[in-house]
Amino acid sequence: MVSSMLRPRRISDVRRRWLATRLPVEADTLTPDGAPIDLLVISHPKDFSSLPLCINSSVQNSRNQIAGIFVVVPDYAVPLCQKIMSDHEIQASVIGETRILERSLIADLEASFGQARHGWILQQLLTITHCLKSSAKGVLVVNADTIITRPRVWLDSNGTQSLLVSSEHVAEYYAFLADLGIGCVPPQYTFVTHHMLFQPDVLRELCAGLSADEFVRDLASEIIKSRRIGQAAFCVEFELYAQHLVQAHPSKYRLVKFANRPVYGDFDEQQMIDESNKRRGSYSSVSFHAYLRE
Repeated sequence: MVSSMLRPRRISDVRRRWLATRLPVEADTLTPDGAPIDLLVISHPKDFSSLPLCINSSVQNSRNQIAGIFVVVPDYAVPLCQKIMSDHEIQASVIGETRILERSLIADLEASFGQARHGWILQQLLTITHCLKSSAKGVLVVNADTIITRPRVWLDSNGTQSLLVSSEHVAEYYAFLADLGIGCVPPQYTFVTHHMLFQPDVLRELCAGLSADEFVRDLASEIIKSRRIGQAAFCVEFELYAQHLVQAHPSKYRLVKFANRPVYGDFDEQQMIDESNKRRGSYSSVSFHAYLRE
């Protein structure tokens, strides 16, 4: 019977999921660095209802000082997002996508993935490009539909960071990264989370002499090439960074539990606050994914 139960999943998958549940929810050995970090949120208008809460909760629950807040949105949505930031008294730089990535690259992604799915890859490449070009010591990246509920130290003065561990595992993610020389198959831990601290200096190690734009163009080309031969799933922001960090800098991270709760339903702002508060003691973050709202 045990053999039958384990057959659909590899034993390594079961072990990895078990290890993820055993981690602490905070890296108690870390103390916040005096140097500030930045906050980056890549957003689509479908997540504008949760965007102010996402930003405010990220700032309030970061034990590292957050100096700059950057919100990247489709070009057409810049005026609306700026108004939302003003209405909520949030001092944020709102940036159109084509100020980060070339229009031709965005068009190539849409042609390869289609209107419905290219935004998923676009979000990842926008994240990588912004972080590669950042002069901050750290960039906290948070998905626009996610509310952080637990105070956390992200980075200490030695460049050691909290690294959240998830239980999700999509084999294609790691096969693609392994072809790029990053990580291993299967990975010991997975990091498909909705928020992560990126150290730009660590991320720039992957460029191997290329500029940020050249690196991202090459990465996009590899994604599109893999898509043409049937590859459908990629995680080239969180997993690319985290697997490199684990592989190259074993002393620069402390593993902590992801502890995220997805919430079903379509909520207004106050209801999202209430739903987040309900789960504050048990979870470190709550996500109001668009696909769960109907």
